[in-house]
Amino acid sequence: MPPTSAGDLRIQLASATQPVRGRGTTGDPLLLQAGTAASFIALHEEARVRPTWAMEANVLGQISADGVLIARHTGNGAVTATLDSMSAQFAIRVLPGDLAMLRVEPQIFSTLSTAEPQTFSVDGFDLYGNPLSASDYATLRWSVTGGIGTVTLDGVFTPAVATADAAITGTVVVASQEIYGSASVTVVSEIGALAMLDLFPQSTRIVANDSIEIRVIGRDDNGNLLPSLDTPIVLRLTPDVGTVVGAGESWRYRAPMRLPSESNRIVNLQAETPAIVSPLVPIALFPASLATLQLEPDAATVRAGATQQFRLTGMDAFGNPIDPTDLPEPPAWSLSDPLGDLTDTTPEEGIYTAKQVGTTHLTVRAGNVTASAEIQIVPGEMAALSITPETVSITAGEVVEFRLSGVDAHGNRVDELQATWQVIGFGDSERLDPSPSNLNRRLWKPMRVGNGHIEARWTDAVTGKTLRTQAAVQVTAGKLASLEIQVMDDGSLLQRPYVLHSGGIYSLNATGRDAFENAVDVDVTWHLVGNLGRIVSNEERGTELQKQVRQRQVLPLLEAIFVGEGSLLANAGGIDATEKITIRPIVATIGESGGRVDSPAGIVLSIPPRAFATNRNVEIAIIESPGAALTAQRVTRVIEIRPRGEILKPPAQLTFSYARPVVNEFDPTQLSLYFWDDFQEKWIAISSHVDSATKTVTASVNHFASYTLMSSDQVIPRSEELRIDGLQLNPPVFYAPETNRLTIEYLLNAPDSDEADVTIELFDFRDQHIVTLLDRAPRRIGRNAEQWEGRTESGETVRNGRYVLVIIAEAGGQKVAAKKLLIVFK
Repeated sequence: MPPTSAGDLRIQLASATQPVRGRGTTGDPLLLQAGTAASFIALHEEARVRPTWAMEANVLGQISADGVLIARHTGNGAVTATLDSMSAQFAIRVLPGDLAMLRVEPQIFSTLSTAEPQTFSVDGFDLYGNPLSASDYATLRWSVTGGIGTVTLDGVFTPAVATADAAITGTVVVASQEIYGSASVTVVSEIGALAMLDLFPQSTRIVANDSIEIRVIGRDDNGNLLPSLDTPIVLRLTPDVGTVVGAGESWRYRAPMRLPSESNRIVNLQAETPAIVSPLVPIALFPASLATLQLEPDAATVRAGATQQFRLTGMDAFGNPIDPTDLPEPPAWSLSDPLGDLTDTTPEEGIYTAKQVGTTHLTVRAGNVTASAEIQIVPGEMAALSITPETVSITAGEVVEFRLSGVDAHGNRVDELQATWQVIGFGDSERLDPSPSNLNRRLWKPMRVGNGHIEARWTDAVTGKTLRTQAAVQVTAGKLASLEIQVMDDGSLLQRPYVLHSGGIYSLNATGRDAFENAVDVDVTWHLVGNLGRIVSNEERGTELQKQVRQRQVLPLLEAIFVGEGSLLANAGGIDATEKITIRPIVATIGESGGRVDSPAGIVLSIPPRAFATNRNVEIAIIESPGAALTAQRVTRVIEIRPRGEILKPPAQLTFSYARPVVNEFDPTQLSLYFWDDFQEKWIAISSHVDSATKTVTASVNHFASYTLMSSDQVIPRSEELRIDGLQLNPPVFYAPETNRLTIEYLLNAPDSDEADVTIELFDFRDQHIVTLLDRAPRRIGRNAEQWEGRTESGETVRNGRYVLVIIAEAGGQKVAAKKLLIVFK
């Protein structure tokens, strides 16, 4: 058979499983009957070569990597061979094969017994679904089964008579020699309206780019087949993979060339009308016949004694992967010249162990499709590596030189190996530079401290195998060059500029670094500039704050006390560091619903709902003590609640912690809250509740002022009845609201109760109500004090005149009252 050619590359037909004719040119293509396997070869300068084979219009068949074409579907196309920049084509035409199937139309038929005769048609197909003309097969023979009626030699069917509410089911059969086709026929006396849809695919299994016929039939409520469908039909795919075309009763589904992933290769078909939906019919998608095999790698260099794994993959003509384990026959593995052993072969992989130097070819064959890989075997491989020096200990900034040597399996030493070097354990910034005296050696000037390794990786140029070895290195820090101050709150590093809160305790740390930013251990001396607080070191002992320092064991603490600005100073090894610090009050925004202010000094102010009509910023800050108490010892620092002088209705709860006292010895049971009265310039006690379990003292207050916690040994004896004693007002004679607040002091006493509900009201001399300061507010037995800003219930400043202050106390079923005259003079 003369070949066709392009340039110096020619294609020639080598063999075929059935007789063929044609020259392979466009005008005289090679004629192949469907099912024929034709083997092609390629020649270059009269020598056989191994090109890349491809099939133009792959729908005609599939061609393997070895040039074996299996014809499938009728049509015209060409086989193409490509080698480097050369290519050649061989024209082919695929003709139908022998008759293998007869299909009767309609395949499913339902008719009334009184209907007109129905003419059945028949189509013939070969084994691959290619249609044949009527002249390609012998005369047809028609017959019926099941007593459904009669059929003529031309396929005209006349239905039998069916009794009422009865159906006759049978088949119309056609034959050509030994090939048969049939149609299912139902004869009924009456057919109802469309009630059900059914799908009848030609097959529930289809390969890539192939198609199947889908028949849609309708049935009435009794299951009788409708002769025809006179309503629009929609055929849906789920998922939408492939294409479906057609209308009415006849449709065709074609699978895509490229299939989805294996988990999504079931396509569900479903027919729909606006009112009726058929059951789902699943169609399984499979790759087409094997077209190519591929070995990975397709070329390898292997050292004697080493192994190489080869993996086999297959694809159909459309690029869909085929698992070698799914092939009809297991792939066969072979070597052109052993030079070693091929072991542990499976359909998917094979392992080659090299023994002798030389070149061999690994071939895998599955049917008429093959794949091959070239294997080159070379001697020896490096067995061990070593770095000189093996261990190094230097300081940051020094320089050391490293070199690499190796020994092969036979003990031969190879010096100055070319390798890839890497510094491990010191971060990405560290690198090795080639030595000017020998480019295979490496110089290292470390910048970071730590312990790590210098690693050399040597890669065999033939096998790609990599050997590694390491030298241990230790780098210590250089001389202290810089110092950085760090302030931490409960272990969290604060951001600059440092803004601290009055009453807070903060950890201090100073980090020393050398010229390369490596941390250097330092012994730091600390100083605080400005009257802001104090620094407590690890050496101090005694107070609760100093106990916290000892518990942390490492960092000194800064106790932020007074609001203001100052600086932190740190010194170590002659290096100084300074950081500006700002101390601010703790602030919380309190609205109509109330809230709380938590000061790190251990003070909690709980403000009830409706104490403020609008949002207010409430501050708590430690201040210098405005004065000393004559009969009490101050235990905690003095705090000021701002805005100072604010009057609360209802009152708030103020809680002091005495976990951080300013004195060492005191009796917790004698603790009480005090506030500073600006008019009298003295501390006034407020009856308080001591909780020794939580180390807190709590009192109810109705105004913002300066408060502290004091210890007093004064004891008030219990009375035999509920009493209000010692009621006094300050100023005691004339009160001017614009000048100061009115302080109301009184002593509650009772035989048994610890609390009483107190109401304080003010009336003018006409007995008109002016304001309610307290409304059944709980107050502890003992000394109490309230303040008034001189405003009425509506918020207006009271007029000059005489007023009566009334205090009512209720406890244990008893109720007492006390009165006091007040003169307002502005």
